[in-house]
Amino acid sequence: MEQRRTIELVKIYQMEQSSGIAKELNLAIKAVREGQRLQNYSDLGECEVFLLDNAKLDPAFAKVRDFLLSHLPERECKVQMWLNVMQPGQIIRPHHHGQLNQNVVLPDVLPMERDLWVGVYHVAGDAPLIVSAGEEFIKAEPVAGRLCVLPSNVFHEVPGPVTTERMTISINAYPLLLKTQEARL
Repeated sequence: MEQRRTIELVKIYQMEQSSGIAKELNLAIKAVREGQRLQNYSDLGECEVFLLDNAKLDPAFAKVRDFLLSHLPERECKVQMWLNVMQPGQIIRPHHHGQLNQNVVLPDVLPMERDLWVGVYHVAGDAPLIVSAGEEFIKAEPVAGRLCVLPSNVFHEVPGPVTTERMTISINAYPLLLKTQEARL
């Protein structure tokens, strides 16, 4: 089966903000920033990264996760989530998630042939997300509640430099191995 990995698979969705999600997220983000140790991913650029624990996921983060999952072709997924915080003057270099986590063993996830999806949910800030595949690109404007969904091997960046604090929630979604797929392996 040929895998489709082109810019056409990139989609942008807008979460309804009247649900009070912005206020809930701000409280959840404040708690995360006060209570967690930063992770260092300096090879991607300059930003603070806070990993989110699925076992103790705040309901506001769960709403973002569920919003992403509602827009994927495969709804049954394992997810990894983290909060990115960029300060004025910082950037995130072009990168993709296709090669990350290759040594991580996730039960029930298809090895090698899995379709990993990436979601970037914009919380605050003024810098757009640039998604590119070859000569084609999409500029996801920085609007609170905007979710950009892309295949894991599509490059994305925040070329910045940002002028105000920028916060996003990033998600990797690994479709689960279904019993029917397992029988064919």
